[in-house]
Amino acid sequence: MRDQTGGQTTDTDKKSGALISGAAHLGLRILIIASFLLLVCYYGNAVLPLWPDEVLFLQPAENLSKGQGMGTPLLDDLLPGISERTYWQPPIYFMILSLWCRWAGFTVDSARLLSRLIGTLLLFTLIFLCKRLNLNPVFCSLSLLWIAADAAFQFSSNVGRMEVLCAFFTILCLLLFPPSDGKPSPCRSFFSGMAATASSLCHFLSIPVVAILTVRVFTLKPKANSVWFLIPLMIGWTVWFIYAFQDFPSFIGQLKLQMMRKGQHLARSPFAAIGTLHLMKPLHAFSYNSPPILLALAAGWLCIKLRKDEESRWIVLCSFLACLSAGLGAEQWYLGWMAPFCYLIFAVFADTLSASSLRRTLILMAGLIWFGIQLRSVREASASVTPLQRSTATFEKEVSDLIPYGATILIYCTPDPTLRLLGFRNDIRIIQFSPTPIESHQMHRLLREADFFLGIEKWVLRKGMKLEDPCLRRWVFTTSIGQWNVGWYRLPRRMRGT
Repeated sequence: MRDQTGGQTTDTDKKSGALISGAAHLGLRILIIASFLLLVCYYGNAVLPLWPDEVLFLQPAENLSKGQGMGTPLLDDLLPGISERTYWQPPIYFMILSLWCRWAGFTVDSARLLSRLIGTLLLFTLIFLCKRLNLNPVFCSLSLLWIAADAAFQFSSNVGRMEVLCAFFTILCLLLFPPSDGKPSPCRSFFSGMAATASSLCHFLSIPVVAILTVRVFTLKPKANSVWFLIPLMIGWTVWFIYAFQDFPSFIGQLKLQMMRKGQHLARSPFAAIGTLHLMKPLHAFSYNSPPILLALAAGWLCIKLRKDEESRWIVLCSFLACLSAGLGAEQWYLGWMAPFCYLIFAVFADTLSASSLRRTLILMAGLIWFGIQLRSVREASASVTPLQRSTATFEKEVSDLIPYGATILIYCTPDPTLRLLGFRNDIRIIQFSPTPIESHQMHRLLREADFFLGIEKWVLRKGMKLEDPCLRRWVFTTSIGQWNVGWYRLPRRMRGT
Protein backbone atom coordinates (compact mmCIF):
# COMPACT_ATOMS: atom_id res chain seq x y z
CA MET A 1 0.00 0.00 0.00
CA ARG A 2 2.77 2.41 0.86
CA ASP A 3 4.56 1.56 -2.37
CA GLN A 4 1.38 2.18 -4.33
CA THR A 5 0.71 5.43 -2.45
CA GLY A 6 4.29 6.47 -2.91
CA GLY A 7 3.99 5.78 -6.64
CA GLN A 8 0.84 7.88 -6.86
CA THR A 9 2.62 10.74 -5.09
CA THR A 10 5.49 10.53 -7.57
CA ASP A 11 3.11 10.68 -10.54
CA THR A 12 1.35 13.68 -9.00
CA ASP A 13 4.67 15.43 -8.48
CA LYS A 14 5.58 14.83 -12.13
CA LYS A 15 2.27 16.23 -13.33
CA SER A 16 2.64 19.25 -11.06
CA GLY A 17 6.18 19.83 -12.32
CA ALA A 18 5.00 19.60 -15.93
CA LEU A 19 2.19 22.11 -15.27
CA ILE A 20 4.59 24.54 -13.59
CA SER A 21 7.08 24.18 -16.45
CA GLY A 22 4.32 24.66 -19.04
CA ALA A 23 3.02 27.76 -17.25
CA ALA A 24 6.54 29.18 -17.07
CA HIS A 25 7.10 28.69 -20.81
CA LEU A 26 3.68 30.17 -21.59
CA GLY A 27 4.43 33.21 -19.45
CA LEU A 28 7.84 33.63 -21.07
CA ARG A 29 6.38 33.43 -24.58
CA ILE A 30 3.67 35.97 -23.80
CA LEU A 31 6.35 38.26 -22.37
CA ILE A 32 8.48 37.89 -25.53
CA ILE A 33 5.57 38.60 -27.86
CA ALA A 34 4.29 41.53 -25.80
CA SER A 35 7.80 43.03 -25.69
CA PHE A 36 8.07 42.65 -29.46
CA LEU A 37 4.77 44.45 -30.04
CA LEU A 38 5.70 47.29 -27.69
CA LEU A 39 9.10 47.67 -29.38
CA VAL A 40 7.77 47.95 -32.95
CA CYS A 41 5.09 50.36 -31.75
CA TYR A 42 7.87 52.44 -30.18
CA TYR A 43 9.72 52.47 -33.51
CA GLY A 44 6.61 54.05 -35.05
CA ASN A 45 7.43 56.06 -38.15
CA ALA A 46 11.01 56.66 -37.08
CA VAL A 47 12.64 53.38 -38.14
CA LEU A 48 12.17 53.98 -41.83
CA PRO A 49 11.64 51.61 -44.75
CA LEU A 50 14.46 51.03 -47.20
CA TRP A 51 12.33 51.94 -50.24
CA PRO A 52 9.56 54.56 -50.26
CA ASP A 53 6.88 52.26 -51.64
CA GLU A 54 4.34 52.19 -48.81
CA VAL A 55 2.28 54.84 -50.57
CA LEU A 56 2.44 52.76 -53.77
CA PHE A 57 0.61 49.98 -51.91
CA LEU A 58 -1.80 52.28 -50.09
CA GLN A 59 -3.06 53.92 -53.28
CA PRO A 60 -4.37 50.76 -55.04
CA ALA A 61 -5.90 49.63 -51.73
CA GLU A 62 -7.73 52.96 -51.38
CA ASN A 63 -8.90 52.92 -55.00
CA LEU A 64 -10.16 49.38 -54.49
CA SER A 65 -12.20 50.45 -51.47
CA LYS A 66 -13.79 53.23 -53.54
CA GLY A 67 -14.73 50.86 -56.36
CA GLN A 68 -12.25 52.57 -58.71
CA GLY A 69 -10.20 49.52 -59.62
CA MET A 70 -6.75 48.73 -58.32
CA GLY A 71 -4.56 51.25 -60.11
CA THR A 72 -1.56 53.25 -58.88
CA PRO A 73 -1.82 56.70 -60.55
CA LEU A 74 1.17 58.01 -58.57
CA LEU A 75 3.43 55.87 -60.77
CA ASP A 76 2.06 57.74 -63.81
CA ASP A 77 2.30 54.67 -66.07
CA LEU A 78 6.04 54.25 -65.48
CA LEU A 79 5.04 50.59 -65.54
CA PRO A 80 2.69 49.68 -68.40
CA GLY A 81 -0.96 50.38 -67.52
CA ILE A 82 -0.32 50.67 -63.79
CA SER A 83 -2.40 53.84 -63.43
CA GLU A 84 -5.46 51.66 -64.15
CA ARG A 85 -4.46 48.19 -62.94
CA THR A 86 -1.71 47.04 -60.58
CA TYR A 87 -0.14 43.74 -61.62
CA TRP A 88 3.47 44.03 -60.46
CA GLN A 89 2.46 42.60 -57.07
CA PRO A 90 -0.25 39.96 -56.49
CA PRO A 91 -3.52 41.26 -55.02
CA ILE A 92 -4.08 39.72 -51.58
CA TYR A 93 -2.14 42.35 -49.63
CA PHE A 94 -3.98 45.16 -51.41
CA MET A 95 -7.33 43.54 -50.62
CA ILE A 96 -6.56 43.00 -46.93
CA LEU A 97 -5.02 46.48 -46.64
CA SER A 98 -8.14 47.95 -48.26
CA LEU A 99 -10.44 46.24 -45.74
CA TRP A 100 -8.24 47.28 -42.81
CA CYS A 101 -7.82 50.89 -43.89
CA ARG A 102 -11.54 51.39 -44.48
CA TRP A 103 -11.75 51.16 -40.69
CA ALA A 104 -8.32 52.54 -39.67
CA GLY A 105 -7.81 55.17 -42.38
CA PHE A 106 -5.63 55.18 -45.48
CA THR A 107 -2.41 56.35 -43.86
CA VAL A 108 1.10 54.99 -43.46
CA ASP A 109 0.44 54.72 -39.71
CA SER A 110 -2.54 52.43 -40.36
CA ALA A 111 -0.59 50.24 -42.80
CA ARG A 112 2.24 49.89 -40.30
CA LEU A 113 -0.13 49.06 -37.45
CA LEU A 114 -1.56 46.24 -39.57
CA SER A 115 1.94 44.83 -40.10
CA ARG A 116 2.69 45.03 -36.37
CA LEU A 117 -0.45 43.07 -35.52
CA ILE A 118 0.27 40.47 -38.20
CA GLY A 119 3.85 40.07 -36.97
CA THR A 120 2.51 39.51 -33.46
CA LEU A 121 -0.05 36.99 -34.72
CA LEU A 122 2.71 35.18 -36.62
CA LEU A 123 4.65 34.66 -33.39
CA PHE A 124 1.59 33.14 -31.72
CA THR A 125 1.02 30.87 -34.72
CA LEU A 126 4.62 29.70 -34.60
CA ILE A 127 4.11 28.41 -31.04
CA PHE A 128 1.48 25.98 -32.30
CA LEU A 129 3.69 24.93 -35.23
CA CYS A 130 6.50 24.12 -32.77
CA LYS A 131 4.01 22.06 -30.78
CA ARG A 132 3.02 20.16 -33.92
CA LEU A 133 6.71 19.39 -34.47
CA ASN A 134 6.98 18.12 -30.83
CA LEU A 135 9.91 20.44 -30.17
CA ASN A 136 11.35 20.79 -26.72
CA PRO A 137 9.58 23.79 -25.10
CA VAL A 138 12.95 25.38 -24.40
CA PHE A 139 13.80 25.52 -28.10
CA CYS A 140 10.34 26.75 -29.00
CA SER A 141 10.74 29.66 -26.59
CA LEU A 142 14.28 30.27 -27.82
CA SER A 143 13.16 30.47 -31.46
CA LEU A 144 10.49 33.03 -30.50
CA LEU A 145 13.14 35.07 -28.69
CA TRP A 146 15.41 35.03 -31.75
CA ILE A 147 12.65 36.02 -34.16
CA ALA A 148 11.33 38.80 -31.92
CA ALA A 149 14.86 40.23 -31.59
CA ASP A 150 15.67 39.95 -35.31
CA ALA A 151 16.00 43.49 -36.71
CA ALA A 152 14.88 42.48 -40.21
CA PHE A 153 11.72 40.89 -38.83
CA GLN A 154 11.09 43.98 -36.70
CA PHE A 155 11.48 46.21 -39.76
CA SER A 156 9.15 43.99 -41.85
CA SER A 157 6.61 44.09 -39.02
CA ASN A 158 6.79 47.87 -38.90
CA VAL A 159 6.36 48.78 -42.56
CA GLY A 160 3.37 48.83 -44.91
CA ARG A 161 4.52 45.96 -47.10
CA MET A 162 3.40 42.40 -47.67
CA GLU A 163 6.34 40.20 -46.56
CA VAL A 164 5.21 39.62 -42.97
CA LEU A 165 1.63 38.89 -44.11
CA CYS A 166 2.95 36.39 -46.64
CA ALA A 167 5.10 34.72 -43.96
CA PHE A 168 2.08 34.50 -41.63
CA PHE A 169 -0.07 32.79 -44.25
CA THR A 170 2.77 30.38 -45.10
CA ILE A 171 3.25 29.37 -41.46
CA LEU A 172 -0.52 29.01 -41.05
CA CYS A 173 -0.54 26.73 -44.09
CA LEU A 174 2.19 24.54 -42.55
CA LEU A 175 0.30 24.42 -39.26
CA LEU A 176 -3.00 23.36 -40.85
CA PHE A 177 -1.53 21.04 -43.49
CA PRO A 178 -3.17 17.58 -43.21
CA PRO A 179 -1.13 15.01 -41.26
CA SER A 180 0.17 11.78 -42.78
CA ASP A 181 -1.99 9.52 -40.62
CA GLY A 182 -4.27 8.37 -43.44
CA LYS A 183 -7.38 9.94 -41.92
CA PRO A 184 -9.74 12.19 -43.88
CA SER A 185 -9.10 15.84 -43.00
CA PRO A 186 -11.38 17.88 -45.30
CA CYS A 187 -11.51 20.97 -43.05
CA ARG A 188 -7.77 21.08 -42.39
CA SER A 189 -7.00 20.45 -46.04
CA PHE A 190 -9.38 23.17 -47.22
CA PHE A 191 -8.19 25.82 -44.78
CA SER A 192 -4.56 24.89 -45.43
CA GLY A 193 -5.29 25.35 -49.13
CA MET A 194 -6.86 28.75 -48.38
CA ALA A 195 -3.73 29.79 -46.47
CA ALA A 196 -1.54 28.53 -49.35
CA THR A 197 -3.62 30.55 -51.81
CA ALA A 198 -3.42 33.70 -49.70
CA SER A 199 0.33 33.21 -49.26
CA SER A 200 1.13 32.68 -52.95
CA LEU A 201 -1.13 35.57 -54.01
CA CYS A 202 0.42 37.84 -51.37
CA HIS A 203 4.02 37.55 -52.57
CA PHE A 204 5.79 35.33 -55.09
CA LEU A 205 8.38 34.44 -52.43
CA SER A 206 6.13 31.69 -51.12
CA ILE A 207 5.52 29.97 -54.47
CA PRO A 208 8.32 27.35 -53.98
CA VAL A 209 6.83 26.43 -50.58
CA VAL A 210 3.28 26.19 -51.95
CA ALA A 211 4.52 24.16 -54.93
CA ILE A 212 6.24 21.56 -52.74
CA LEU A 213 3.19 21.32 -50.46
CA THR A 214 1.02 20.72 -53.51
CA VAL A 215 3.30 17.85 -54.47
CA ARG A 216 3.21 16.59 -50.89
CA VAL A 217 -0.57 16.57 -50.62
CA PHE A 218 -0.81 14.17 -53.58
CA THR A 219 1.31 11.62 -51.69
CA LEU A 220 -1.09 11.57 -48.74
CA LYS A 221 -4.07 9.31 -48.23
CA PRO A 222 -6.96 9.61 -48.61
CA LYS A 223 -6.86 11.38 -51.96
CA ALA A 224 -9.84 13.51 -50.97
CA ASN A 225 -7.45 15.62 -48.86
CA SER A 226 -5.61 16.71 -52.00
CA VAL A 227 -8.89 17.73 -53.64
CA TRP A 228 -9.90 19.87 -50.68
CA PHE A 229 -6.43 21.46 -50.61
CA LEU A 230 -6.49 22.27 -54.33
CA ILE A 231 -10.01 23.75 -54.50
CA PRO A 232 -9.18 27.18 -52.96
CA LEU A 233 -5.79 27.21 -54.70
CA MET A 234 -7.34 26.75 -58.14
CA ILE A 235 -10.15 29.23 -57.47
CA GLY A 236 -7.78 31.93 -56.19
CA TRP A 237 -5.33 31.71 -59.07
CA THR A 238 -8.12 31.46 -61.63
CA VAL A 239 -9.69 34.67 -60.33
CA TRP A 240 -6.33 36.46 -60.49
CA PHE A 241 -5.74 35.32 -64.07
CA ILE A 242 -9.22 36.52 -65.01
CA TYR A 243 -8.22 39.92 -63.61
CA ALA A 244 -4.92 39.67 -65.54
CA PHE A 245 -6.67 39.02 -68.86
CA GLN A 246 -8.56 42.30 -68.54
CA ASP A 247 -5.29 43.94 -69.67
CA PHE A 248 -2.91 41.14 -70.51
CA PRO A 249 -0.20 43.30 -72.18
CA SER A 250 0.05 45.41 -69.00
CA PHE A 251 0.12 42.23 -66.89
CA ILE A 252 3.06 40.89 -68.89
CA GLY A 253 4.77 44.28 -69.08
CA GLN A 254 4.64 44.96 -65.35
CA LEU A 255 5.79 41.48 -64.34
CA LYS A 256 8.54 41.61 -66.98
CA LEU A 257 9.99 44.76 -65.40
CA GLN A 258 9.63 43.24 -61.93
CA MET A 259 11.47 40.10 -63.02
CA MET A 260 14.15 42.21 -64.71
CA ARG A 261 14.85 43.78 -61.34
CA LYS A 262 15.28 40.34 -59.76
CA GLY A 263 17.42 39.26 -62.69
CA GLN A 264 19.77 42.18 -62.15
CA HIS A 265 20.45 40.94 -58.61
CA LEU A 266 20.92 37.33 -59.68
CA ALA A 267 23.16 38.29 -62.60
CA ARG A 268 25.76 39.63 -60.18
CA SER A 269 26.00 36.20 -58.54
CA PRO A 270 23.23 34.23 -56.88
CA PHE A 271 25.65 32.63 -54.45
CA ALA A 272 27.07 35.99 -53.42
CA ALA A 273 23.52 37.22 -52.77
CA ILE A 274 22.75 34.22 -50.58
CA GLY A 275 26.03 34.57 -48.72
CA THR A 276 26.06 38.32 -48.08
CA LEU A 277 22.43 39.49 -47.89
CA HIS A 278 22.50 39.52 -44.07
CA LEU A 279 25.51 41.88 -44.10
CA MET A 280 23.72 44.73 -45.90
CA LYS A 281 22.86 47.93 -44.05
CA PRO A 282 19.63 49.69 -45.10
CA LEU A 283 20.47 53.28 -46.08
CA HIS A 284 23.84 52.63 -44.36
CA ALA A 285 22.02 53.77 -41.24
CA PHE A 286 20.50 50.58 -39.79
CA SER A 287 22.12 47.21 -39.22
CA TYR A 288 20.65 43.74 -39.47
CA ASN A 289 21.30 40.94 -36.99
CA SER A 290 20.08 38.00 -39.06
CA PRO A 291 22.20 34.85 -39.31
CA PRO A 292 23.83 33.94 -42.64
CA ILE A 293 21.36 32.32 -45.04
CA LEU A 294 23.93 29.65 -45.91
CA LEU A 295 24.05 28.62 -42.25
CA ALA A 296 20.26 28.19 -42.20
CA LEU A 297 20.37 26.17 -45.43
CA ALA A 298 23.10 23.90 -44.02
CA ALA A 299 21.16 23.35 -40.77
CA GLY A 300 17.99 22.64 -42.75
CA TRP A 301 19.75 20.07 -44.95
CA LEU A 302 21.14 18.31 -41.86
CA CYS A 303 17.68 18.28 -40.23
CA ILE A 304 16.18 16.64 -43.30
CA LYS A 305 18.87 13.97 -43.10
CA LEU A 306 18.79 13.41 -39.33
CA ARG A 307 15.12 13.74 -38.34
CA LYS A 308 13.27 10.45 -38.12
CA ASP A 309 9.66 11.64 -38.47
CA GLU A 310 8.48 12.39 -41.99
CA GLU A 311 6.30 15.36 -41.02
CA SER A 312 9.23 17.25 -39.47
CA ARG A 313 11.34 16.66 -42.56
CA TRP A 314 8.66 18.12 -44.83
CA ILE A 315 8.16 21.21 -42.69
CA VAL A 316 11.92 21.75 -42.53
CA LEU A 317 12.08 21.31 -46.32
CA CYS A 318 9.46 24.05 -46.72
CA SER A 319 11.45 26.31 -44.38
CA PHE A 320 14.59 25.50 -46.36
CA LEU A 321 12.87 26.61 -49.59
CA ALA A 322 11.61 29.78 -47.89
CA CYS A 323 15.19 30.72 -46.92
CA LEU A 324 16.46 29.84 -50.39
CA SER A 325 13.83 32.01 -52.11
CA ALA A 326 14.80 34.93 -49.85
CA GLY A 327 18.46 34.52 -50.75
CA LEU A 328 17.85 34.23 -54.49
CA GLY A 329 15.44 37.19 -54.35
CA ALA A 330 18.43 39.19 -53.05
CA GLU A 331 16.31 42.00 -51.62
CA GLN A 332 17.00 43.29 -48.13
CA TRP A 333 13.26 43.19 -47.46
CA TYR A 334 13.29 39.42 -47.75
CA LEU A 335 15.37 38.90 -44.62
CA GLY A 336 12.24 39.77 -42.63
CA TRP A 337 10.24 37.14 -44.53
CA MET A 338 13.03 34.60 -43.98
CA ALA A 339 13.52 35.13 -40.23
CA PRO A 340 10.68 32.91 -38.89
CA PHE A 341 11.64 30.01 -41.18
CA CYS A 342 15.35 30.41 -40.49
CA TYR A 343 14.91 30.28 -36.72
CA LEU A 344 12.38 27.45 -36.98
CA ILE A 345 15.10 25.44 -38.75
CA PHE A 346 17.57 26.28 -35.98
CA ALA A 347 15.04 25.25 -33.32
CA VAL A 348 14.45 21.88 -35.04
CA PHE A 349 18.21 21.44 -35.47
CA ALA A 350 18.82 22.17 -31.78
CA ASP A 351 16.07 19.75 -30.81
CA THR A 352 17.62 17.08 -33.04
CA LEU A 353 21.03 17.45 -31.38
CA SER A 354 19.80 17.68 -27.78
CA ALA A 355 19.95 14.02 -26.83
CA SER A 356 21.26 14.77 -23.33
CA SER A 357 20.70 17.47 -20.73
CA LEU A 358 24.32 18.61 -21.15
CA ARG A 359 23.80 19.20 -24.87
CA ARG A 360 20.55 21.04 -24.19
CA THR A 361 22.33 23.29 -21.70
CA LEU A 362 25.18 24.05 -24.12
CA ILE A 363 22.75 24.80 -26.96
CA LEU A 364 20.70 27.04 -24.69
CA MET A 365 23.82 28.96 -23.66
CA ALA A 366 24.84 29.40 -27.31
CA GLY A 367 21.31 30.57 -28.13
CA LEU A 368 21.33 33.15 -25.36
CA ILE A 369 24.74 34.41 -26.52
CA TRP A 370 23.30 34.93 -30.01
CA PHE A 371 20.36 36.79 -28.48
CA GLY A 372 22.84 39.07 -26.71
CA ILE A 373 24.50 39.77 -30.07
CA GLN A 374 21.09 40.56 -31.59
CA LEU A 375 20.38 43.14 -28.91
CA ARG A 376 23.10 45.40 -30.32
CA SER A 377 21.06 46.15 -33.45
CA VAL A 378 17.91 46.58 -31.36
CA ARG A 379 19.68 49.14 -29.16
CA GLU A 380 20.94 50.99 -32.25
CA ALA A 381 17.48 51.24 -33.76
CA SER A 382 15.89 52.26 -30.45
CA ALA A 383 18.47 54.99 -29.87
CA SER A 384 17.68 56.45 -33.32
CA VAL A 385 13.94 56.86 -32.76
CA THR A 386 13.88 60.31 -31.11
CA PRO A 387 16.31 62.12 -33.47
CA LEU A 388 14.62 60.62 -36.53
CA GLN A 389 11.19 61.66 -35.32
CA ARG A 390 12.40 65.27 -35.00
CA SER A 391 14.18 65.21 -38.36
CA THR A 392 11.18 63.72 -40.16
CA ALA A 393 8.73 66.26 -38.71
CA THR A 394 11.00 69.15 -39.73
CA PHE A 395 11.53 67.70 -43.21
CA GLU A 396 7.82 67.23 -43.97
CA LYS A 397 6.94 70.76 -42.86
CA GLU A 398 9.77 72.39 -44.80
CA VAL A 399 9.08 70.43 -47.98
CA SER A 400 5.43 71.45 -47.96
CA ASP A 401 6.41 75.12 -47.67
CA LEU A 402 9.24 74.87 -50.20
CA ILE A 403 7.37 73.60 -53.27
CA PRO A 404 6.28 76.34 -55.72
CA TYR A 405 2.63 76.63 -56.68
CA GLY A 406 1.56 74.28 -59.47
CA ALA A 407 4.91 72.44 -59.68
CA THR A 408 5.37 68.87 -60.89
CA ILE A 409 7.61 66.93 -58.52
CA LEU A 410 9.41 63.64 -58.98
CA ILE A 411 9.77 61.90 -55.58
CA TYR A 412 12.06 59.03 -54.70
CA CYS A 413 13.08 59.29 -51.08
CA THR A 414 12.63 58.14 -47.54
CA PRO A 415 11.04 59.53 -45.46
CA ASP A 416 8.32 59.85 -48.09
CA PRO A 417 6.24 63.04 -47.76
CA THR A 418 3.80 62.09 -50.55
CA LEU A 419 0.69 61.47 -48.44
CA ARG A 420 1.21 64.68 -46.45
CA LEU A 421 1.67 66.66 -49.67
CA LEU A 422 -1.44 65.11 -51.22
CA GLY A 423 -3.38 66.22 -48.16
CA PHE A 424 -2.06 69.78 -47.93
CA ARG A 425 -0.98 70.75 -51.45
CA ASN A 426 -3.64 69.86 -54.01
CA ASP A 427 -2.14 72.42 -56.43
CA ILE A 428 0.93 70.28 -57.20
CA ARG A 429 1.42 67.13 -59.26
CA ILE A 430 3.41 64.27 -57.72
CA ILE A 431 5.05 61.42 -59.64
CA GLN A 432 6.61 58.55 -57.72
CA PHE A 433 9.66 56.75 -59.06
CA SER A 434 9.30 53.00 -59.37
CA PRO A 435 11.93 50.68 -57.83
CA THR A 436 11.64 48.51 -60.97
CA PRO A 437 13.53 49.28 -64.20
CA ILE A 438 11.88 52.05 -66.22
CA GLU A 439 11.55 51.95 -70.00
CA SER A 440 13.63 54.65 -71.73
CA HIS A 441 10.71 56.43 -73.42
CA GLN A 442 8.92 56.69 -70.06
CA MET A 443 12.06 58.10 -68.45
CA HIS A 444 12.37 60.77 -71.16
CA ARG A 445 8.71 61.70 -70.77
CA LEU A 446 9.12 61.90 -67.01
CA LEU A 447 12.08 64.24 -67.23
CA ARG A 448 10.30 66.50 -69.72
CA GLU A 449 7.29 66.88 -67.44
CA ALA A 450 8.87 67.17 -63.98
CA ASP A 451 10.12 70.50 -62.60
CA PHE A 452 11.84 69.28 -59.44
CA PHE A 453 13.29 66.12 -57.96
CA LEU A 454 13.05 65.31 -54.25
CA GLY A 455 14.98 62.31 -53.13
CA ILE A 456 18.21 60.39 -52.65
CA GLU A 457 20.68 61.14 -55.42
CA LYS A 458 22.37 57.74 -55.62
CA TRP A 459 19.00 56.03 -56.16
CA VAL A 460 18.24 58.00 -59.33
CA LEU A 461 21.82 57.65 -60.57
CA ARG A 462 21.15 53.90 -60.74
CA LYS A 463 18.23 54.69 -63.03
CA GLY A 464 20.50 56.55 -65.42
CA MET A 465 19.22 59.99 -64.44
CA LYS A 466 21.85 62.71 -63.86
CA LEU A 467 21.18 65.66 -61.59
CA GLU A 468 23.36 68.33 -63.15
CA ASP A 469 22.00 71.36 -61.31
CA PRO A 470 23.28 71.91 -57.75
CA CYS A 471 21.21 70.75 -54.80
CA LEU A 472 18.94 73.61 -53.68
CA ARG A 473 18.23 72.18 -50.23
CA ARG A 474 19.52 69.18 -48.33
CA TRP A 475 18.22 67.37 -45.28
CA VAL A 476 20.40 65.04 -43.22
CA PHE A 477 18.89 62.12 -41.28
CA THR A 478 21.16 60.71 -38.59
CA THR A 479 20.98 57.43 -36.68
CA SER A 480 23.29 55.96 -34.08
CA ILE A 481 25.46 54.27 -36.76
CA GLY A 482 25.23 56.49 -39.84
CA GLN A 483 23.28 58.98 -41.89
CA TRP A 484 21.73 59.60 -45.31
CA ASN A 485 20.83 62.72 -47.27
CA VAL A 486 17.67 63.79 -49.09
CA GLY A 487 18.08 66.55 -51.67
CA TRP A 488 15.82 69.04 -53.45
CA TYR A 489 16.88 69.61 -57.08
CA ARG A 490 15.60 71.67 -59.96
CA LEU A 491 15.68 69.50 -63.07
CA PRO A 492 17.74 70.97 -65.94
CA ARG A 493 15.72 72.86 -68.53
CA ARG A 494 16.97 70.75 -71.41
CA MET A 495 15.56 67.69 -69.61
CA ARG A 496 12.14 69.30 -69.58
CA GLY A 497 12.35 70.27 -73.23
CA THR A 498 12.08 74.03 -72.54
